[in-house]
Amino acid sequence: MTLMSVATELTQEKDRLAIDLAKLKMDVCTKDEKLSRTKKSYKKALDQLNDLSEQMESPKAHAVEEYKLSDASDDNNTKYFLAGFELLRKQVKEKYPDLDFDVFQSYEDDNSVMLVEKGGDVAASMDPQLGDDATT
Repeated sequence: MTLMSVATELTQEKDRLAIDLAKLKMDVCTKDEKLSRTKKSYKKALDQLNDLSEQMESPKAHAVEEYKLSDASDDNNTKYFLAGFELLRKQVKEKYPDLDFDVFQSYEDDNSVMLVEKGGDVAASMDPQLGDDATT
C-alpha cells in the first residue's frame, strides 16, 4: 500500500462517516420534532382531561346535594336509624333484662319529634321524653 492509496481510503472513510453523521443528525432532528409534537399533544390532552374533571365536579356535587334533600335520602336515613334503634333495644334487653325498655318506641310520624315554635323562639320538642332533664 502506498501513501496515496491510504490517503484515498481514509478520505473515502471520512466521507462515508460524514454522510452517516449527517443522516444521524437528520434522524435526531426528526425525532426531536416528533417528541415536541407528542409533548404538545400530551399537554393538550391533559388540559382537556383537567377541564372535563372540573366540569364533572359541579354536577356531581349538585347531584349529591339534590339527593341529600330528597325523600329517598330521608327514607334511607330513617331506615338505618330505626335499624340501629332496634339493635340498641335488643342489646339493652340482653344486658339489662330487668329494665323495661319497651316504653321507648320509635315514632310513627315526624310530627311527634318536630320542634314547636313559641313566640319566635324554638322551644323544646312536643315529646316530654326529649326535654332537657338537667333543667327540669
